[in-house]
Amino acid sequence: MKRSFSCIRNPWIFTHRLSVVSVSLPFIFLAIQAAAPANENWLHIRGWLLQTYVLDTLLLTLSGVFIASMIGVPLAWITCLFAFPGKYFIEWALVLPLAIPPYISAYIYYHLMGYTGGFQAGLRTFLGLDVNRFGFDIPPMPFAVFIFAVTLFPYVYLIVKAFLKHQSASLYENTRLLGRGAWSSFFGVFLPLMAPSIAGGATLVAFEILSDFGVTSHFGIHTFSTAIFSAWFGMSDADSAAKMSVMLLGAVFTLAAFNKLAQRTLKYRIVSSKERALLPRIPSRRVGLACTFFCVLVLLFSVIIPVGQLFSWLTLSWNQELLPRLWQNARNIVSSALAATSCTMILAVGTVNATRLFPSKPNLALAQFATIGYSVPGAVLAMGVISLFSFISRAGASFGIHDLFDISRTTAMLIFAYAVRFFAIGYHAVESGFSKVGNIYGEAARTLGAGPSETFFRVEMPLIRNAIISGFVLVFVDIMKELPLTMILRPFNFNTLGTSVYDFAKNEIMEEIALPAILIIAVCAAFIAIASLLDKSYSAARPEVRRGER
Repeated sequence: MKRSFSCIRNPWIFTHRLSVVSVSLPFIFLAIQAAAPANENWLHIRGWLLQTYVLDTLLLTLSGVFIASMIGVPLAWITCLFAFPGKYFIEWALVLPLAIPPYISAYIYYHLMGYTGGFQAGLRTFLGLDVNRFGFDIPPMPFAVFIFAVTLFPYVYLIVKAFLKHQSASLYENTRLLGRGAWSSFFGVFLPLMAPSIAGGATLVAFEILSDFGVTSHFGIHTFSTAIFSAWFGMSDADSAAKMSVMLLGAVFTLAAFNKLAQRTLKYRIVSSKERALLPRIPSRRVGLACTFFCVLVLLFSVIIPVGQLFSWLTLSWNQELLPRLWQNARNIVSSALAATSCTMILAVGTVNATRLFPSKPNLALAQFATIGYSVPGAVLAMGVISLFSFISRAGASFGIHDLFDISRTTAMLIFAYAVRFFAIGYHAVESGFSKVGNIYGEAARTLGAGPSETFFRVEMPLIRNAIISGFVLVFVDIMKELPLTMILRPFNFNTLGTSVYDFAKNEIMEEIALPAILIIAVCAAFIAIASLLDKSYSAARPEVRRGER
């Protein structure tokens, strides 16, 4: 009993429990609200619209995941296997699409494909062809799939590449001795081994698509996220929005369960310590140029065209009178992101250290449960947070302290939702740092008489400093790009760079999105570069290049 009581009073265990409770409460209150009796709006949605929401969401998610994987997996293979011209710059540049929110790319490409956009204008100018005479229209679903594929493929690319970098060179060499070429080795040997990593990257892409609101609302695709927004803003019906949120939440948990099953059943690891890592080889000139062309083509559609169009619009829409309002929007999102990121990393560090100090099965299971927030779409989490804070507000009113608990008009809900949503990113970053350091230094410090907290702050924290900073950077970047949570939970007159872009695009003032969009991309790209420099795979020396068979 004494041991149990001391664990409860331990600050690390307290942080661990706080993380779990923070994640759990929104979903508990969301389920309570979803259990409310069906009203007329819900009967109409269930009878006439629900099937469309299910089919569109399923088609968009599966198609986007498939195309993103078709881009990300070959990119990971050729960047790990071949040393082609421009590779070391291209490897870094292929991460940059993560700095561009999908909704910004959607607005840009929609304009480029429109009547006054570059595509149709070029056809009229150089070929004298007016496609509008043939009834040309932008197909919403394929176009949305294209947008998600070119902006989200880095999730698959990075995870598969991390797997390939640690694979044995002897596997590839043996396949070549048996007469297989590079691509025959890829399909016959490495692709089955990459299945768990491909599943992991594809799952992240699916989570992002399910959580999206900007792309689907702009193209008029009826997904669950847009339906939740319509019920909440259009009908002022929180109960119907909660019911659809619970349905989407069930689909997300099913997807996460399948991913866990794939990670368990499809395992591969090197059992010999003498195995050599897979090193890039110099290919033939034709193969090298083909690799460079493919990578540059992907970068053209994912980075170069969107950023180039934004700078073109910037020259047309520059207006110094708008700068004060823009800087205010930037301060709003930066201050909220800093506050939420700080809370997230404090909870993440405390939770990871608690599982190391008290590695019982319940503690480990609860810590893993606390990471489910990232897999939950922003619109779903927003509805849960609204239900939770509405209960807190009513509880405060019942005790006569309504002003203290009426925090729905502040940024507290938004910061809390950000912390719950992106806790998993900080947690996994800190956990990765601890796994590389090991327990030997902490055990040595405790042997010399230091307590757990003193050991952490004086010995272990300096060793995992880069991991903590990397987690901080990644959480901050995701908050900068987040749109659904911000749209639902922001206080009145609280605008951010993302909401500014959305409002301008909604009102068809496309040139005005340039400056806020460029600021979002610039900040995210800078922070991604910092995270890349801090990561071991980027800070390590370049691997030696071995000449393989041409």
